[in-house]
Amino acid sequence: MKEFLKTVKIVLVGDACSGKTSVIHRFVYDRFSVHYQPTPGLDVFEKPIKLADSTPCTVQLWDVAGSMLHSRGLPNALIDADAILLVYDLTQPSTFKSLTQWFHLVERVCGMGNGSGNINGNAANAAEDEFGTSGGGGWGAGGGEAEYRPRKPRPDPQARIPLMAVVGNKSDLAGLRMVPQPLHTSWAEDHDVLNYITSARIAETVYSMILDLASRLMGRTADSTQVNTIVRRLSVASLGTLTTSGKKQRRKSVSSNASRKSVRKLDCVVM
Repeated sequence: MKEFLKTVKIVLVGDACSGKTSVIHRFVYDRFSVHYQPTPGLDVFEKPIKLADSTPCTVQLWDVAGSMLHSRGLPNALIDADAILLVYDLTQPSTFKSLTQWFHLVERVCGMGNGSGNINGNAANAAEDEFGTSGGGGWGAGGGEAEYRPRKPRPDPQARIPLMAVVGNKSDLAGLRMVPQPLHTSWAEDHDVLNYITSARIAETVYSMILDLASRLMGRTADSTQVNTIVRRLSVASLGTLTTSGKKQRRKSVSSNASRKSVRKLDCVVM
């Protein structure tokens, strides 16, 4: 696995119940569950792949809990991200309305970073101004949250700006959809971000999105034929069967000093 030198960090944010974890589990484990388990702060997953031209890379997916919107730990998850996905539930308009708040918060945080993956110097001061200094020092599962006190941000001109996209999830529930396509598209255009429609139940939508993002970040052209090949390799049972056993999945909350090494790793998948 030493050949997978390039890691692309993709962070998923959005309100609780928007399906972020389900999207990640579909890509990493190729499974979908009807049982909802809230993310305890932050989970990180990693999967090595090969792109269309056999370019190797490792996709690292950061699953941010919806409850972390005003958490002191959120900047550590966002800074040094290569891409940030703003995920909402197509059947829940409230999660769509929250996108603007998430978007502006991401803008402020990512304008503070220095690209090192740590908050220091002006970025540390700005993060304290933005998220406050109270809250007990912990975050994630069992951690306290800071008092939210918006202040004027002090952006770092050297900060790396991540690729951003809005993701309308749960497209399989077409009869319950409350956010129409024109509204989804116009929001993306107004905020100058990419846009995707996905369903964790439908493997193709998730694989094509992640593959497109990884290809963009690696400077490669996404191959639709390649995506179709991946989907064909998946069994019909894998695409159509829901995990209903109720078996709990092993979770690991990541502390505020988490590094890219503190993740769950899988074997390589040629994509």
